[in-house]
Amino acid sequence: MQQKPSSFPTRVIIVVLLGFAAVRLGWVDAVMQWFNPVPTSMQVVEKPAEQPIKRVKAQRLVERPAPAAPVYKKAKPKEPEVEDSCQLNWHDKEAVADAKERLSLLDDNLEFEKSQFRLSNYATVNLITPKLSDDYHQTLKTRLSTAYTQYRRFFQVSAPMPYKINLVVLPPRYYRDYISQFGSSSSTNIGVYFGASNTAFVKYNSRYPEQSLTTAVHEAMHVFNYRLIGRMPKWLNEGLAEVFENTLYFDSEKVINVPSRYFKERLFMLSVLIDSEESWQGADTLRMYRNSALWVGFLMQSSRGKQVLKALLQHEATNVCIKLSAEQVIHTLIDYYPRYEEAFNNWSKTHVNTKAEFVPIL
Repeated sequence: MQQKPSSFPTRVIIVVLLGFAAVRLGWVDAVMQWFNPVPTSMQVVEKPAEQPIKRVKAQRLVERPAPAAPVYKKAKPKEPEVEDSCQLNWHDKEAVADAKERLSLLDDNLEFEKSQFRLSNYATVNLITPKLSDDYHQTLKTRLSTAYTQYRRFFQVSAPMPYKINLVVLPPRYYRDYISQFGSSSSTNIGVYFGASNTAFVKYNSRYPEQSLTTAVHEAMHVFNYRLIGRMPKWLNEGLAEVFENTLYFDSEKVINVPSRYFKERLFMLSVLIDSEESWQGADTLRMYRNSALWVGFLMQSSRGKQVLKALLQHEATNVCIKLSAEQVIHTLIDYYPRYEEAFNNWSKTHVNTKAEFVPIL
């Protein structure tokens, strides 16, 4: 019997190929895991890690403001410092403008003369008067200039900045009309200074021209007091104006004088004047003016008194806005002139019966 050829090699080759395919396709691992399952505790399931879910309240976005872009402005010239109402440049602009407008109307029915002259490099006077003699104008200019020079020399003060004085001399009818327009209701005064508009008015009486000259110097002195020193007590302010108004009086050989008739008034102690700062309107007003003149004149003509006045004005000049208190004035008097009351009484007795019209001071 003829044997068929063996198919063993062919079968072996088939088995090998099948095994190779099973390995490649992962069938062997699947069969092995089926026969040998891995315990559950040892199973590792890998998955991408996830962040735990949190319910977070939505936050408001806080934006940091972007820095503003720099703004470049055109440089401006430096403005002058604005001073307070009580300081040197204290005039109200509207009041000054109004005064100029009102004064420009003075030419309507009466011929007026307008001029300007300088007392120094810092002080200028704008003068408006009726048409008067050249002698009147020259006398007024000379007295104002001399009073200003003597004042500065005596107290050793100077103006910190330039300033002007508007000085208006008016006949009675014009005078009453204009001071009422500027706010004064008095019909008895002969001179008044309005600080807000920097304008002084003087009544001119053709029968007594000398009166308007002294009044003009008096009102100008109030400007000097404020511009060179600052605010000061009433007795000192008016006393200085009363004394210096008699500068270069026609009938006196001295520069600064006090009328001798003042000594015949009822004399006040200086403490009375110092304590009466708010009581200058009444029956004793005229006496208070004259007593102030006597006390300032007394202090000016003695060495100790000069020290007192200079100390007071130096204290005042340190702050133009604040007046010295009564206590400060009294303390200064006692420090420099302890027996000032006694000395004043002796001085006034010496001149009470003088026959001269004036008592020389400086």
